[in-house]
Amino acid sequence: MASYISSLYLRGDNAYYLVGSSTLSTCLDGYHSCASDLYSIPLTGGKPTLLAHSSLGQQILGYVESEEAFYISQGNGDAGCMSFSASKIVGTKEELAGKFSVCQGSDGEDNN
Repeated sequence: MASYISSLYLRGDNAYYLVGSSTLSTCLDGYHSCASDLYSIPLTGGKPTLLAHSSLGQQILGYVESEEAFYISQGNGDAGCMSFSASKIVGTKEELAGKFSVCQGSDGEDNN
């Protein structure tokens, strides 16, 4: 089965990436969360290691050393509306870190 890598993050001697099925790219063009898997692989080569499953699959924002956590995000926007979600992955556990959405209509702002 084909796969799709949506984000790559280099840290130390490892590469970290989000990967999903080949339909992940189509999902990311939509307006709902797209699941992916967070993997690591040594930069010198070797076998990838599955670190966690994520409900968000668009982008690795970074790693916070003090929390030992990766932050993953997904967002979209269209026709005056946008939304953004972020998750924190510690070990194999995913937690919602934040969520924001807003629409700007012809009669003013509508924050959700």
